[in-house]
Amino acid sequence: MASALETSALVPVSQKAAQDYAAHADNLLKYVDACMKQAPLDALAAKQVEMMLQNHRNHLQFMMSFFRLNNPELLKEIVIWVYRAYQAHGFSPDYFPAVLGRWMEAVSQFLPPESATEILGVYGWMLDNHQRFLTAAKEYRNMEQEAAGAPHPLQALRNDFLQGLIAGSLSRCNACATGYIKGKDELREFYLGVVQPAMIEIGNLWERGELSVAWEHLATAVVTRIMAAQHMRFFGLEKPKGKALISAAANEFHELGARMVADLFDLDGWDVTYIGSNVPVEAAEEMIRNEKPSVVGLSVTMPFNLGKTADLVDRIHSSPELAGVKIIVGGRAFQFSPTLWR
Repeated sequence: MASALETSALVPVSQKAAQDYAAHADNLLKYVDACMKQAPLDALAAKQVEMMLQNHRNHLQFMMSFFRLNNPELLKEIVIWVYRAYQAHGFSPDYFPAVLGRWMEAVSQFLPPESATEILGVYGWMLDNHQRFLTAAKEYRNMEQEAAGAPHPLQALRNDFLQGLIAGSLSRCNACATGYIKGKDELREFYLGVVQPAMIEIGNLWERGELSVAWEHLATAVVTRIMAAQHMRFFGLEKPKGKALISAAANEFHELGARMVADLFDLDGWDVTYIGSNVPVEAAEEMIRNEKPSVVGLSVTMPFNLGKTADLVDRIHSSPELAGVKIIVGGRAFQFSPTLWR
């Protein structure tokens, strides 16, 4: 199991090493891309070159976040997730040690020696545990297939809604929503008991290679239209509880969770400012200063966006003007480590 992957050998990376890694990010990425595009075809999924290059960009952003946060549990869980997802999309197991080796070469070439030594310790740990990561990814999939649990009270509605999403049927999904939602309470239940788990399963289907990115985006578009229509049925009530500002993180294009939270705050009687997806840190900070909310909610789906989220949280905490603002963080990224929110 994943618990067999010991993280005790991981030594926290210094701020200087993390800064050097980020400063040389462009050179690191160019080197790895160039090497891997020339690698033997059996060492990487030949038909997945664009996905491979995107993985390199995501890897770079995630490692910068990891070196900033120094959370070993996060690193372990993310690597297992990458092994699962990319093998499901046709990548050979040989791809992972091959690409880790190229990252190590790049780090050795471009970073100052002391910083390179620190960073190489982390990459070496990943490379040394390659077989364990393969085993953990396979065991996770088996555990997922065996997991059942008691059926949810809205299970039948959830299944119908999910099938509508998979088919890309706005009419079927809308019928599920309008047939169930009679008031604010039902809207909350529909969001949390139907929409959220259905969209998690859509993501799982993509991860397993059973749904394309286009169909995943179609499902998101259907849900977005339904949420907008249903929420407006109950919009415009008095706002006695204060102001809330909700946003997806910088570089985060998965905004459905943030939009759902914004709607739920509104239903609970808050004056909500929802600023959408991929809001740069500086722009989000400026908006918070202008709006002066009591609560700021930040949603992060992709783990490689955690670093920018931490930057914004630090800016809020360090500003005397924003001293009273409460911060809520959430999203799929925080499920990889129970202590990450701290």
